[in-house]
Amino acid sequence: MKSNELLPPFIGACLWWTTIAATGQSAVSIKVLEASLPESNVTARVTVLKDPPCLFDRTAYGWGVENTCSKESIGGIMVEQGGKRQIVPLSAFADLAEPRTIRLIGKTPRSFILQISGGDAATSYRANLRFENGALKTRRVESGEFPADANETTKYRFNIDQR
Repeated sequence: MKSNELLPPFIGACLWWTTIAATGQSAVSIKVLEASLPESNVTARVTVLKDPPCLFDRTAYGWGVENTCSKESIGGIMVEQGGKRQIVPLSAFADLAEPRTIRLIGKTPRSFILQISGGDAATSYRANLRFENGALKTRRVESGEFPADANETTKYRFNIDQR
């Protein structure tokens, strides 16, 4: 992992908070959620920011919060398959607050889902980011309590250089 990446080096699927300010004073704390799918050579790392700037208020909507600022938000997602980094745009995670767990679900050797679960009780959600043939294809976010009644789906199309 390169030193200029958002994610700190770590081993296994452990979670912890760390200071990332160069001065040694805690300016921003992060934790990292990690999942792997060895049979498809896929790894995912989600960087979670603790006490981020307030992005959601009474007029904005975010999954995992309701009429309050979030205590945690996603700062970045890195997905690699076969050593090649996949494109994960900000729009795929910007409105996901209070992430708790991630997991990778294999569909085929070239298709998998990164599932992010977050929120609590009435604000709980499950976000499924579906990747196929080296690209993010869809994002579906569902309410944890009422998935058929509260959900949204986004389709992605990218011009990807396949060299």
